[in-house]
Amino acid sequence: GETIQPILKDLCEWGTNYQNAIL
Repeated sequence: GETIQPILKDLCEWGTNYQNAIL
């Protein structure tokens, strides 16, 4: 469980940056 959380966090941050880049 603890090994996947950093990955999910990175995906969330990447998704936010991606949306900001489009908007």
